[in-house]
Amino acid sequence: MKTFIIKHKEKIIGALVFIAIFSSLVFPYADFDWGWHYQYGKYLLTTGHLLRSDIFSWTMAGYKWVNHEWLFDPIIYLVFKYTGYIGGSLAGATITFFCFYLITKKFKLTFWKLAIAGFFFVQIGEIILNTGLRAQVLALLPLSVLLYILMRSSEK
Repeated sequence: MKTFIIKHKEKIIGALVFIAIFSSLVFPYADFDWGWHYQYGKYLLTTGHLLRSDIFSWTMAGYKWVNHEWLFDPIIYLVFKYTGYIGGSLAGATITFFCFYLITKKFKLTFWKLAIAGFFFVQIGEIILNTGLRAQVLALLPLSVLLYILMRSSEK
């Protein structure tokens, strides 16, 4: 057992770094617009219509606007309908963690460099992404995939 640990020390510590990063990305859900996004997602899925005015708030009832997150709102509705707040928090953490993994995978970092990159990623994540599953978290996923593809193609 001891020789296994010594032989695979880099991989074990790297895995611990990834576990620490993922666990630090699981935030309590704190999106102040969550209820609106949830109701709009429910409305869109049940009626099939895009809203052009606000029917959910009493302070700005009838206010006309363009909902730029119309595709994201049904996702929020379905995630929270079936998994609740914990599922929303885990979904946001999983997507964010997967983005970090994709971006750092091609660099083959040692566990110390990975830990430093993870520390800064988590710090940035706390500022930008700590509200849970938001549209900007989902937007980070295709950007990360694109960066991964570009880094992979530059090797060839």
